[in-house]
Amino acid sequence: MDDVYRVQQLLSETENLSFDQSRECLKIILRNIDETDEPFQFDFSQFLLSCDGKILCREATPETHFWEIFEETMSESPPETLALCLTRLCTLSLRESNVYLDAVINLCRFLSASEIILPILSANLSTHRASIRLNFDILESIDGVLRCLMCLCENDKVNAAIVIPSCFFMFHDCGFWSILISLLPMEELQSEILEVILPLRGKIFKFMSAFTLNEYTTPLETRMFEAVEDALNLDSSIMEKFKEANQGYNDLHNIKFIESYHLVVFLKNPNLSFKKTLGEELLFGSAPFPLYKAFFNVLIQLDQFLDSKKKDILSTLYHIAFLLSKDAFLYALMDKLLKMWVVSQGTTRTDMDSLLEIIPIMLDQIDKSIKFLSNTSPHGSVSIALETLNNIDYGVARQLQLENIKEKHYKKWSNSIGAFDELLSGQVQDYVKHQKLLRLQKGAWVYSENPLDRQIRSPKVYFMVLSANQVNLLVREFPAKTEMTPYVEENQIFGSTEKDSAAFERTIAIPLHNITDFEVQELQMDNKIPDDARLVKVIRKDFYTGVNFLDKHGRVILKIYFDTKEDINVWLDGLKLISPFKIKQNLTSDTKDQMDTLISIRRNAQMSNLQISEGNEIADSTDDEDYYNPDTLKELTSSFYYE
Repeated sequence: MDDVYRVQQLLSETENLSFDQSRECLKIILRNIDETDEPFQFDFSQFLLSCDGKILCREATPETHFWEIFEETMSESPPETLALCLTRLCTLSLRESNVYLDAVINLCRFLSASEIILPILSANLSTHRASIRLNFDILESIDGVLRCLMCLCENDKVNAAIVIPSCFFMFHDCGFWSILISLLPMEELQSEILEVILPLRGKIFKFMSAFTLNEYTTPLETRMFEAVEDALNLDSSIMEKFKEANQGYNDLHNIKFIESYHLVVFLKNPNLSFKKTLGEELLFGSAPFPLYKAFFNVLIQLDQFLDSKKKDILSTLYHIAFLLSKDAFLYALMDKLLKMWVVSQGTTRTDMDSLLEIIPIMLDQIDKSIKFLSNTSPHGSVSIALETLNNIDYGVARQLQLENIKEKHYKKWSNSIGAFDELLSGQVQDYVKHQKLLRLQKGAWVYSENPLDRQIRSPKVYFMVLSANQVNLLVREFPAKTEMTPYVEENQIFGSTEKDSAAFERTIAIPLHNITDFEVQELQMDNKIPDDARLVKVIRKDFYTGVNFLDKHGRVILKIYFDTKEDINVWLDGLKLISPFKIKQNLTSDTKDQMDTLISIRRNAQMSNLQISEGNEIADSTDDEDYYNPDTLKELTSSFYYE
């Protein structure tokens, strides 16, 4: 008891123990824990904070009992005490690492095996403003842990391969990265998160990307194969089909540490959506889903997307949130890819390659969905992004892919697209003109007298047709429409039953070059029923359009009345298109929409045949100046379906 009392007295009276005092206290503490079953009688946190650094690193950390005491006492201590003690241990171990690396190794091995310490620290991080000091202390201790892990990466890769995966699984399982997202809006902590923790995390991931599983012994390998076996609990026949679909990936010993880590996190995700769909697809699908090809390609594309946003990290917190939510996005993308594989009835590796092309487009769409949202928290940004991804079905994804292809083509061919559009516009106008011309030469019935004039009981009609040589507009008046369409001979219009040669005098031939403009007036008359409460009120409205054909002096050459909108579009737009005068700018909106649609269809179909390159390699290429020119674009428009 004298020894116990002496340690208690030293710890209470001495702020910094000497080398000898530290050694004496350590021996008594370790001996006491061996000799008695009584509760621990010392202020262990005070010992950790006052002990000499060399004693702590070289004599305490190698002892198993030391770590047992640390876990038992620190798990019951206030979180700020745990954070301070762990920070000091990390700092001293790193200071000694140049001459004594074992302290870092022992500390990291303990943390990778303990299921208490890191989770306690994570659980005590808080978004309350009153917890700023505690948050900072905890983040500083995590900073120390990451520095120790990084020290192993640089000096002891064998031990790094053992402890790093376990520590990072611990961080993931206790939700540490997700908690960091919640802390991002707290400006007092941003420097610690952005300038210290995230860079260290990135360096450790880079280390894990540099080695394959067969280069170092690691528990990560065992954990990965257990996760795979649990996810693919298949009978032998289905397993053979699965292996066949995943040729090239059957030896997972050759994958990188980081790939194995993310694969385990993905397969262990508590969300069963992917596993459920995968199980159904393996049992009932015609071709097994190429899981590994899909996973590793999605991982690569997600990394590329996140790397491309690194320049925005300091200015846009939601990109940091994306980075910290990488595994959530990885799962969501894989779940979406599997569902698209099922919907599209994919069977081959080529089918999978086609689906994988959609991934960067979906990621870009996610980025666009929140880029311009203001007052959205980092966590809110992640939620919106995942919801956006969830709402992209196979049809939407393919449409986005088409828009992306169009955008790339337009960007590539921007210098020549104006001339190309002008070329297409001319061809489309010729096509529409030809369509209208066919209708004009079939002829149409129109009114020669106002059909709404109450003084005219039976308004007369014109039969109007374009002459065969497209020079004259032929018009003949009839008392009423005939059942049989009139016919034209030698620029004269005949009724189907007429034989009298006198009919030649009844046809008016108006040269097209005399028609320079049109006056259009819509006519409407409401047939009102008397106001009577006992009657059902039915209002019938008749719509007609009166058109005056004008010459260059503004005189009326011909006055007619149309009773359908279709005839107005055909005749007025048709005559404008074949007119020798520049009156095409007054085309109806329907015809303009038709032409715009045709130009868009032509442009999209033709541009899809052009070559595009990735990246910015095309910017200053002299070869492009020779190759990407209007003549190339013009060739694309030949032999098209309506030429």
